[in-house]
Amino acid sequence: MVTAEISQQGVDRVTERVVNYSAQLEETVKRQKAQLKEERLKAEQLLLQMLPKSVVELLQNGKKYHPVSFTDVGVMFSCIEGMDSVATQLKPLQWVQFLDDMCSAIDNIISGFQHYTYKVENISDCFVVVTGV
Repeated sequence: MVTAEISQQGVDRVTERVVNYSAQLEETVKRQKAQLKEERLKAEQLLLQMLPKSVVELLQNGKKYHPVSFTDVGVMFSCIEGMDSVATQLKPLQWVQFLDDMCSAIDNIISGFQHYTYKVENISDCFVVVTGV
């Protein structure tokens, strides 16, 4: 009888440890899934900054992008005259705010043409915008 009680206590301890370990594994998996989801969102945002949404969607669905020919395409390269002298007159935070305001204004303008216009990049006072693709 004593042996049976000791054996049952041993089984109970092992069972408790397995249950605890299982709960820890479930928590780890849950945490890692959340991290993976967050990283996927970051990767998608990065892709959307570099590629048109239609191309990103194809790639995300495991499809290949095949080059397409467009008949009416416009490309605008724009740099704002005198930005260097403006930059030297502003404090760093004022300069950053100025650039942010300027980029936001351009983004707002082209957002009305979202299906037709794609801002490729802006670097400081220069912008590249493509339309018709």
